[in-house]
Amino acid sequence: PVRTKSGEERWVEQTTKITLESGEVTHLTATVRDITARHRAEQNLLLTQFSLDAAQDAALWIKHDGHINYANRAASTSLGYDTHKLLSLTISDIYPEFTPDAWKALWAEIKGKGEFFKELTSRKHNGTQFKVEMAANFMSYDDQEFVFAFVRDLTSRKLMESELQQERDFAHQIMEN
Repeated sequence: PVRTKSGEERWVEQTTKITLESGEVTHLTATVRDITARHRAEQNLLLTQFSLDAAQDAALWIKHDGHINYANRAASTSLGYDTHKLLSLTISDIYPEFTPDAWKALWAEIKGKGEFFKELTSRKHNGTQFKVEMAANFMSYDDQEFVFAFVRDLTSRKLMESELQQERDFAHQIMEN
């Protein structure tokens, strides 16, 4: 960064051209271009990517054919796959309800409505299944279509709900007796 006369910080890109004749510099041409807006956009993009990668909920970008195009760290951690392996899977591999035919139907539904919200069963790498809630949106970007989904693990919530129901049942039994 450089500072202007007014003290404002600006980002610049400089190119220099040196012309030599017989080993001596004959011409020096420099071009300076203000790239402050581009620098800010790049920083915002990096912050957005960092935030998505560090999100507590799993984030997935899913292509029309069901292949996973992007998965954040939370998705890899919750499902027990490294990111590279996760990107080789389809939505059917981690959500048993979404057989290839069921995914095609869901894709059409999400594309038509623009969104989807449902409680599902997810399957980890080791075969363990657990409840999740998925909130998904249809997106079209640069002539490509995706479903973008945030997926929240419901394991702790389901355990608390079960314990609360047991306490209610016990209290009900005491009241009846």
